[in-house]
Amino acid sequence: AGTAAGSTVQPVLDKDGRYVVGSDTMTKAIQQAADSVTIQLPASAGEAGSALEFPARSLQDLKDKNLDLIVISGNRTVRFPAGSIAASNELLSRVRIVLNTVETDEAKNMIKQSLQSNPDYTSTGAVISVEIEVISGGKVVDIHDLDKPAVVTMKLTDEQAKSISSDLAGVYYVNGDQAEYVGGTLSSGMFTFTAEHFSYYTILEYNKIFLDLAGHWAEQAVKSLTAKHIVNGVDEHHYEPNRSITRAEFATMIMREIEWTGKVTVKAEANPFTDVAANQYYSEPIANAASLGIVEGYGGAFRPDAKITRQEAVVALVRAAKYFDLAGSDKGKPSFTDVNGIAAWAAASVNEAWSKGLIQGDGSHFNPRKSVTRAEVAVMINRLLPNGSL
Repeated sequence: AGTAAGSTVQPVLDKDGRYVVGSDTMTKAIQQAADSVTIQLPASAGEAGSALEFPARSLQDLKDKNLDLIVISGNRTVRFPAGSIAASNELLSRVRIVLNTVETDEAKNMIKQSLQSNPDYTSTGAVISVEIEVISGGKVVDIHDLDKPAVVTMKLTDEQAKSISSDLAGVYYVNGDQAEYVGGTLSSGMFTFTAEHFSYYTILEYNKIFLDLAGHWAEQAVKSLTAKHIVNGVDEHHYEPNRSITRAEFATMIMREIEWTGKVTVKAEANPFTDVAANQYYSEPIANAASLGIVEGYGGAFRPDAKITRQEAVVALVRAAKYFDLAGSDKGKPSFTDVNGIAAWAAASVNEAWSKGLIQGDGSHFNPRKSVTRAEVAVMINRLLPNGSL
């Protein structure tokens, strides 16, 4: 059943409403594929929540040839890496995948229950749910967790693209009890994220209001980073923008931002510092930042509770910048009047941070040994991020 043109498969609509692909069609597509096989469903399949079925054996054939499986329905795409779905090799077993791309009443209720009336979140109406089942005889096995993360792309409608704030929007997994931030990147109206398990995913705007940031020069930077769950308030309603930040806090924020990009996989490394205790909130971020060469210590100590100075922060910031797509500029060197007070080990980093637009100083001074405030840190690390493009 179905047809294959190269590695792209068009299923056939069965009389019972299922979209079906036969074993011969899958085999033909697999034989002609270079890196993936695509099953192209009509947009109406995702809108109606119609099922796609194909032989379970095809998953093993895909895995044997290291081919991904791509399922497309309208403006939603799910890419399953080879070997991501565990399935039976029995001859008569089938895989059923149901993509639902419409915010149904069930989806609306799921989102509402997950948000628990939190006024900081706004639903955008962009959703996707995926159900995977392996059917063998009369036995049906639900596949919730994937062996490898899938890559999901959600294209926004023109109306959604006009109304959604790129700085505040993100993808969330919702299960009726809570909304779990997944992240995702937005480019040209396309949200892309990875999913290690499936059920409901939706795009929400998170517009966190801190009472002590109203009208503050760092308000928008903090909002953007809070929406990405990179920074938090000191409590539900306050950010304390003028409070100094510790070296441990700074390393934690930098690593959250690097992890947000999804570009870097950090292997767990042994903690190299004698004064960073295990099981602290900052233990893993500091170890990871050190393994990436972003932070260093002093004679084997990290001094996690010490206030980080502006020159220390800038050195780490520049080292972290290589994990982001930043362009240099022709601004030349900064004309700070206190340039002679900048330590030799920080001077090159200060010049580079200036050229990349990561720092500005206070107009005439850099204040290298002054501690950095939570507001200043938010603005600096927010400059590492690309501007969302709708």
